[in-house]
Amino acid sequence: MDLDVTQLRQPAVVAAFRGWNDAGEAATSVVRHLVIGNETHELLVFDEGYYDLRQTRPTLQVRDGKRVLKWPNTCIAVCRTPQRDLLIVIGDEPNFDWVDLCQEILGTVSLCEATPVVVLGSMNSDDPHTRPLPVSVEATNPDLVWGMGAEDSDYQGPTGITGVLSMMAAEAGCEVVSMWVSTPLYSSDSECAKATLALARRVSEVLGVDFDWERLELASARWESQVSHLVDADSDLAQYVRALEADRDESLAPTSGEDLAAQIEQFLREDKES
Repeated sequence: MDLDVTQLRQPAVVAAFRGWNDAGEAATSVVRHLVIGNETHELLVFDEGYYDLRQTRPTLQVRDGKRVLKWPNTCIAVCRTPQRDLLIVIGDEPNFDWVDLCQEILGTVSLCEATPVVVLGSMNSDDPHTRPLPVSVEATNPDLVWGMGAEDSDYQGPTGITGVLSMMAAEAGCEVVSMWVSTPLYSSDSECAKATLALARRVSEVLGVDFDWERLELASARWESQVSHLVDADSDLAQYVRALEADRDESLAPTSGEDLAAQIEQFLREDKES
């Protein structure tokens, strides 16, 4: 069916890319779970000229009993959730012409009058799998992420296509929300379902869209159980995880009244001396 992109319902953007920006496939899995069960229409596919097939190789897949080739690409689609329409951007991180690809994406965003642009990523970290996995949030409009502990990032260093898209979208005048979830460095390369759930919750808070929470929660519990079995079977890894848990618990421990009073006294003393 034809889709009039000028008549979308409160359209917003959710973007994620496979590869360097997608540890544990957590970011792209959020997009996949949005699409599951919702009417989705493909709008554009970008492939030629953006990929080096020696670096981002095509994959063989089996569909309906037949082997097919899936070529690297970036796709823009409309996902019609019950709450609002979403402009979905998902694909493989390109090898060439990042600026051109981002301009193409933002041209469609402008045509659809979609806002905000929510860009997702996931990264490996020293976080234990048995504790809540943190999600860092940054937004050009603080009102969009009120109460989420959002803060300006002081990161300097290499970035991926998600960083380029976020900056170009902000420079084009879009409201941008960047979300990154942490995934345990020692967990397997398969989907980190617990990180997917944590990121999906933040997306839901910002955009007001629902997921199949039961499905996500069951997958998260199953993932945590599987990783725990692997950890228990390796004494060195188990010791490492216990150390991570202790560090996390200490950092989250509430400050006692005595400690707080001592901190205030120290502050006042230093302020008086200065």
